[in-house]
Amino acid sequence: MIKRKLHSALCDNVFLHHIIHEFRNPLTILKGEIEFALKKNRSKKTLETVLLSNLDEVNRLALIVENLSLLTKFENGEMIVQKRPININNLINNIIENFKTLSLQNNIEINFIQKKKIFLNADENCLRILFMNLLGEIIRRGPKKSNILVNIIKINNFALIKILNKEIIIFKEFLSIKNVNLGFNVSKYILKAHNAKLKIEDTNLAISLPISNLKKINN
Repeated sequence: MIKRKLHSALCDNVFLHHIIHEFRNPLTILKGEIEFALKKNRSKKTLETVLLSNLDEVNRLALIVENLSLLTKFENGEMIVQKRPININNLINNIIENFKTLSLQNNIEINFIQKKKIFLNADENCLRILFMNLLGEIIRRGPKKSNILVNIIKINNFALIKILNKEIIIFKEFLSIKNVNLGFNVSKYILKAHNAKLKIEDTNLAISLPISNLKKINN
């Protein structure tokens, strides 16, 4: 399905419209903020705020490009998933830090609860993009002045990552066959490549990732 969407992008108005929309939003914000900064002399603090926001939009554009690149590789059978032992706690913590500016702008507080370090065999870049896609959607599309709770625990041979927020309902479209969201489609491929499962219930989004051949590290 996704392959047909990608290969016939010029003929698929819905998918093409979504991709254009993905690029247009951050570019529009960048243009407006730069014009604002250049109109008259601004204080150092104001310019720093503008630059931090600019950096967030640049990171957003970079993520779109990475998603397009991964989607192309997955669909063409060119994607090589390079799994190695990674600390999933550190990965998620770094992603939350990357969203610090955006979350502050939207008055969103992200709390990360972790009891112990968990290691698993995974492609670190793929999982980074997966969680960037999911958290980014919640922060940008959810209401301002809200809380996001990220919890990670080990259950048997699985690492269970839960994301709790009252706007998790937006991920119902994640399961839709007609879904044309670029990040969601790429995320589905990443989940499949890692034999991971995603479950959505009310305000709870849970991802279970298998922990294989790393019992000694995790004990």
